[in-house]
Amino acid sequence: MDNADIKKTVMDIRLTEEASERIINDCHSIIKAKKQKPKPVLRRVIVVAAVLAALSVSAVASVKSGNFKDVFGWNGAITGTIYENATEEISVTAAIEEGKLIISVKTEDKAPYIYFEELGISDMVIEDEGGKEVLNADGIITDISEGRAVFKIDTDNVEIGNCKIIIKEFTGYKKADQPLPVKGFWETDIVI
Repeated sequence: MDNADIKKTVMDIRLTEEASERIINDCHSIIKAKKQKPKPVLRRVIVVAAVLAALSVSAVASVKSGNFKDVFGWNGAITGTIYENATEEISVTAAIEEGKLIISVKTEDKAPYIYFEELGISDMVIEDEGGKEVLNADGIITDISEGRAVFKIDTDNVEIGNCKIIIKEFTGYKKADQPLPVKGFWETDIVI
């Protein structure tokens, strides 16, 4: 049997008026349903949730680890770079030895620290229990080797008692490079 014979046989089939009407109504309802296809709300919700999750992960990551930031001059030109949010990447301990305050600094083994030849304390204060500044030790520079630097500060003229050391900025130095400020917040208690 070829296609023409099949078509003739199908055309000869007679349907009741009720069956014919039901088939036509079903076809119309299917066409109408296809035209009024519901919008993919679930897909949009999933896309928005994925974007928000990616943004929150990147925001948490940037807070948890340090990041470079350009410094702009008055004319909009980039005049330098700073490294921010380094609090979790540098550990600071302090002790008193032979009348000197010894501040030990340990950095992570990653950029930018692996490139530093010297490390300086750019913003440090020592406060007594009442919050009064008893010593400002900015501008101290020492060599850094294998991620470790040791600062020795004379404490002869500092009041004896419980003190708090607050460091807000280190500066990394390398020969023939611009100094790199490293910002964060480090705090440690000590008895002087």
